Amino acid sequence: MPVTKSESFKYVPSMISPEEQSSVFEPPKSTRQELLEKGIEFFASKKFIIQLILTSVFAVIELIFGGVYNNQCPISQHIPEFLIVHGTIKLIWVACGVIAFIEAKFLPNFDYIGILMIMNLIIQIGFALFFLIWFITGNVWVWSVNGTVQTSDSTATSTYCQDTLYKAAEGIIVSTYIVFAIIVIIIIRRRVCNKRLSNQQNS
Repeated sequence: MPVTKSESFKYVPSMISPEEQSSVFEPPKSTRQELLEKGIEFFASKKFIIQLILTSVFAVIELIFGGVYNNQCPISQHIPEFLIVHGTIKLIWVACGVIAFIEAKFLPNFDYIGILMIMNLIIQIGFALFFLIWFITGNVWVWSVNGTVQTSDSTATSTYCQDTLYKAAEGIIVSTYIVFAIIVIIIIRRRVCNKRLSNQQNS
């Protein structure tokens, strides 16, 4: 039986599911789009919120001890200054972080979200550089007087530093090292686990 022209072009339903069709015809993402999605995911994550909370706690502690004992460390007046400046800049970073969280959480489809995420990234890098430099400076100020500082004899004006103040400065520095070490361990462990999982899937 001859096939008519209309029958020769008859539509044949596809056996591919809608999900498979979307994956087949979905255009590849650009590097810029991938970076944008990662930025939004990071700033909107619980991990970032935990960082903001921990930083706020450390900042308040530094401001309290640095402010209360501001003029009680003749051996190195830089020690309370270290705590006050460090705590103040941390609170400013937290404020910027809260703004970044709101943008990533509630404005992911905003037309200029890419520009906002770039600005947030630049701000993060700027703060990170400051914290690194200031933290190293604080280490020098605190540990350089460790062998000569006296925390019990307030009459020794040339070597005295209020006990609570000096211990708070030491504690902040040591705690920062511990938190940093924990973060590094978590990152390394995650990458190792992801690599193992990827190798298992490939095999």
